[in-house]
Amino acid sequence: MHISHTHSSPHPVVLPAGLLALADEISIDAGDYLTQQYHPAEYIYSLLSGNIEFYIQLGVSGENLSVAASEQSGTIIGWSGLRSPNRYAASVRAAGSCKLLRWKQAEVQAFFQQEPRIAFDFLESVLGTGFDLLQQVRLLLRKSVKRPIAKLNNIYPRFKNRFRLDPDTISTWLQTCDFFEKFSPSSQSMLLDNIFLQRCYSDESVITADEVDDTLYILVNGSVNLYYEPHSANDANGVIFLRSLSSQGQVLNVLSVQHGYRHGLTAIANHDSLFCCLSIEDLRQCALQNPQFGLELQYALLTLLGNQLRSSRAQLINQKYDNEVFNITGILAQAAPQLAVTSSLHKVPHLLDNRLTHGDAFRCLEMSQARGAALEKNLAGLCLDILQETRSEWKFFQGLKQVYQSVADFPADTDTRQVRRHNTAMFRDIFEHVRYRISGEEHLPERPGHIFILNHLVSHPYHILANHFELSLDTNFVSAMILDGKYGDGGIRVVRTGRQDEYAHQNYYSRLGYINVMTDQSHPSAEGQTGKQQLERFIDEAKPHLQQGRNIVICPEGKSLWSDESPGPFKPGAFLLAASMDPEPYIVPVAMANFDHRLRNKQLAAVIKPPFRISEQVDTRDKEALNTFLKQYQTVYRSYVKEAQQLVEVS
Repeated sequence: MHISHTHSSPHPVVLPAGLLALADEISIDAGDYLTQQYHPAEYIYSLLSGNIEFYIQLGVSGENLSVAASEQSGTIIGWSGLRSPNRYAASVRAAGSCKLLRWKQAEVQAFFQQEPRIAFDFLESVLGTGFDLLQQVRLLLRKSVKRPIAKLNNIYPRFKNRFRLDPDTISTWLQTCDFFEKFSPSSQSMLLDNIFLQRCYSDESVITADEVDDTLYILVNGSVNLYYEPHSANDANGVIFLRSLSSQGQVLNVLSVQHGYRHGLTAIANHDSLFCCLSIEDLRQCALQNPQFGLELQYALLTLLGNQLRSSRAQLINQKYDNEVFNITGILAQAAPQLAVTSSLHKVPHLLDNRLTHGDAFRCLEMSQARGAALEKNLAGLCLDILQETRSEWKFFQGLKQVYQSVADFPADTDTRQVRRHNTAMFRDIFEHVRYRISGEEHLPERPGHIFILNHLVSHPYHILANHFELSLDTNFVSAMILDGKYGDGGIRVVRTGRQDEYAHQNYYSRLGYINVMTDQSHPSAEGQTGKQQLERFIDEAKPHLQQGRNIVICPEGKSLWSDESPGPFKPGAFLLAASMDPEPYIVPVAMANFDHRLRNKQLAAVIKPPFRISEQVDTRDKEALNTFLKQYQTVYRSYVKEAQQLVEVS
């Protein structure tokens, strides 16, 4: 009987009579499960005919995610049971009627110990199935990535800077290598005799996607980024980042000893890096000379392959589900049967559940990556890779806290111009570290002294400080990234008067010398001013700033809204201010998008539209005409907001 594994280049494996004698032939119907994830792996199967689907369970929700399918005769099912802790890593269900060979795991493993040469060939078929599963999940990942890399640029070809050192030195380096630990002492000696060293310099390729894997790379020092590009970098779907490796003993790739495959993996050194290397030819010769070594080698390669499958499946979950707690819980759940109950990694989902403890989560992961056991290092590194955007957002949040505290700590008698410059500079610094796009800068007037209006968006709860103060991201963005960049000054903002109990609001805005106005969110004016009196007061306070060549930043809605409601109805104040001036300043519309989202999910956008003079649009002395204009302009502005949203949707 011949069984072909599922890789794109099938290599038949002949099952000897002794192994066939241990098998039962079974039939199952559509919908029947062969394996259940996390359950003890009692059986291992080989598909004879039919179609099967692979699923993984998503954390505590119990939801299943499809990660692969196969109708190839010879597909091996339940092979994760060959590795510790001998449990199924995925659920496998029949998509139609299937026929299979079935073995008891315990009997197969006992047979392998007696017949290691036969085991070596059979496990090569298992590796073929695993490579196919890995290819499928990476293709799913590639389709789901929102921002693939078009092409890897500025990469230098690998220079074969190879040399050897004494085995004792290398053995010291490999003490933390999980792959090396899978071998018996005698087999470790064989590995050490065949290891050579490869040095790669920063931006130099270690592995390229278009070459056949012929060397196993183990990181000694430095750091490496792994990418997936199954065909050419010019492919329409682009290249995707897989993960970064920086811990000593981490293995970059997994290979087949019998057959050379192209797995679409590219590895690039981030810094000057050193690798312990094993050639596929040397490993093959060792396996031929020592069948027990060959058996240990195949088990070690299966462990590597299982780790890569877990990593790619975790990244697929991360792309599909916008919840870092859910995603990290899922990663840890995939490894739960192997992860010690005493591991500090179990704390990470709980620390991620509150933005105020995100820093503690990252410190816990860094500690596990540096000092944990091999599995903890692998999981911590994977979690840190998946949380890259969350970490960038956390750093932004730390910046917001520093902005608030530094402004609030200024003495009350400090010149407000000094505080405003400080505030603008700090916001400019933190916005430079997030993704954003600005369009329409050619519409900015050459000289300052104009009124900039924008649709005001709420801040996502993630960005609200521990004292419940909400720093306005969109208005600060306009001041720091648009006005300060063009005019060297962030302008004067119009802000609402805080309620008496809003101590944080008062501590911050009282230092900045902005124009305060009453809104629906303020307490009733203690002075009992009418709306007309409040408008006159606002105009009287704003005029001198415009006359002195300072820009005014104002949100005509008078309140913040979510994107799907933005902009709300416009109040007339900004337009009446412009009409009261001689010479009349421009009104410069700026449409804002995505400032009400978490920054890890969206790119910020601002679109500057052509400025206009209000006198050219409407006679503001005609109240009815002004109200009609404001209603119509709200509709026009909505199209501006959509333009801003589309600006980053296609980028």
